[in-house]
Amino acid sequence: MQFNGWVGKVLKMNLSDGSVTKEPLDEELALGFIGGRGAGSKILWDETGPETDPLGPDNPLIINTGPVTGTLVPTSSRFTITSKSPFTGILGDANAGGFFAPEVKYAGYDSIIVKGVSEKPVYIWIDDEHVEVRDAKHLWGKTTHETEKILKDELSDADVRVLSIGQAGENLVKLAGVVTGDNIAARCGLGAVMGSKKLKAIAVRGTKSIGIANSDHLNEIVDTIYEDYKKSEAYEWYRYFGWTTGVLGMCKAGCAPVKNYMKSGGTDLEKRKAILDIESSKEYKFKDISCYGCPLACNKYIYIDSLGRNKAPVPGSSHMAVWEIYDYPFHVEVNRICEEYGMDIYSVQLTISAAMEWYERAIITKKDTDGMEIRFGDKEVAIALLHKIAKREGFGDILAEGGIRAGVIVGADPDTTATCGYGKGMDHGPIDCTSMAGLTLSLSVSTRGSGHLRSVAPIDWGVQESLPLKWQEFYKERGAEDLIGKPWVAHPVHAEVATYFEHICTSSDILEICKNTTEFYYFFAYKGREKKDDLEWHADYLRAVTGIDIDRKGLETITSRVLNIEKAYNVREGMLREHDMPSSRFLQKRKGGPLDGKALDPDELNRLFDHYYKIHGWDEETSIPKRATLEKLSLEYVADELEKQYSISKSKSN
Repeated sequence: MQFNGWVGKVLKMNLSDGSVTKEPLDEELALGFIGGRGAGSKILWDETGPETDPLGPDNPLIINTGPVTGTLVPTSSRFTITSKSPFTGILGDANAGGFFAPEVKYAGYDSIIVKGVSEKPVYIWIDDEHVEVRDAKHLWGKTTHETEKILKDELSDADVRVLSIGQAGENLVKLAGVVTGDNIAARCGLGAVMGSKKLKAIAVRGTKSIGIANSDHLNEIVDTIYEDYKKSEAYEWYRYFGWTTGVLGMCKAGCAPVKNYMKSGGTDLEKRKAILDIESSKEYKFKDISCYGCPLACNKYIYIDSLGRNKAPVPGSSHMAVWEIYDYPFHVEVNRICEEYGMDIYSVQLTISAAMEWYERAIITKKDTDGMEIRFGDKEVAIALLHKIAKREGFGDILAEGGIRAGVIVGADPDTTATCGYGKGMDHGPIDCTSMAGLTLSLSVSTRGSGHLRSVAPIDWGVQESLPLKWQEFYKERGAEDLIGKPWVAHPVHAEVATYFEHICTSSDILEICKNTTEFYYFFAYKGREKKDDLEWHADYLRAVTGIDIDRKGLETITSRVLNIEKAYNVREGMLREHDMPSSRFLQKRKGGPLDGKALDPDELNRLFDHYYKIHGWDEETSIPKRATLEKLSLEYVADELEKQYSISKSKSN
């Protein structure tokens, strides 16, 4: 690689034979997909197919940084793990921050790719150029927190960065994630992929530097963006009240789910008030946690007498209302248990809430549940199920498959399973999109299966109480100003908004920076920001760090290429339009809450999906990308392969 930013080397390992190779980073891959999620999706397309077993030796575990990782670019801490998902059977990836990714870059690698299966538990030790596979027998059976501490002691360096799985990953739990420090790459069951390879952990120490093409310009950009952050209203409250404000906004918007979606979102606001003033309460003590290069420190430690010091819940990990439990210390305890075992708390929340509904509906009984009465509101039962799932004990062995698969096993109606099984088999996290058209669309079309981190516009789910001027004008220009405040109306403009934010989220993931400082979340509602959107900022970062000649249009072409190869991957796995569409439960009329009496119109919703596919250049009947679309993005080889599987003659025209 002749450019800066990328360090130009890929570390490849095969645990079946213990081989370690170091290869130059492919320049075409870097320039065509940038890094992070983009490069991971391209590698996954090349190295796997419908015949690949997600838990088999041929499924690669791909860990990618981005070209700005470890630089002065704000929040350049993140990395993406990509693999074929054992949870959904399609493209899987999970993203996390912290300090692991910068350390990988400092050790001299852009990517780590692990294939094969070890005969015994192992961990990988990377110390700059020195790389070895070491015995991990003494780590097997340990929690993620224990593993990190043991390795730091063993390697005599408290600053070594560790990526590890807990017992959930070891036991091939489909809800297992991968933990580093205070962060977890949680989604898609990729902890089970590590467990299948008998790979307990990766420890890394780096002492090298990263080349910057234009350091003076980078310093100037960084100074400007930091000043812009401080102009935002969100900067004054998000660092201190992110948990409270995030959940409260979702309640007021009606998308904070209750009782496994059996009750309308927002109907429990009075109960939630008891836990929505936590961050300003004198009862608890908080301490900021910051990832590398972050101006926000949105994570917190909290001290509670009965529990000691733990990481505080963030908005996404604190929706215990799906269990009808409103107890803050309990929330903290559940978070701790999940991170120690290495489990995705989103999936855990929804799998257990589904089981509670099954029990209430007598789909399962005490004969199925090891004698437990799995009722809503029962904290002891919920904790017991966490342990059973992580260890695959008894009824926990069924729930370890995830709510959707577990529902099939117990014979439950799909509408009772985790988010009802739509969105290509992935539960979409604790967000109730009933009667919310833009939210429904974004969650449905996410390329790793249902999830809000691929697109969702903030105006659709309550993270901003008022609509910024930029977006008021956007709706007015399209004759859709009446849509504001009416989320149940499935207007085609939702597809345009979803696509806009889809590009921002994809760009963030290929550069590997945090979405918390983009328009996607809070930092777009202030004067001046409308002059330069996130893709322009991201292109600025890339030019200053790498020296490549790229502008907003060029970056958008790359994000489109990434989205299309991900969509094509899922199409190759058999996922078509019908697998995107929401189930009947999310089309029912609301009962209570801020959206009482509202429902999505199925015909309007179908036209909204039509418009989304049309914008992307995908066939509206099947959602298969058209050949012309793929060729325009230099993805002819993708079109060729899809044509072997599908007749896409209808998709050849523009």
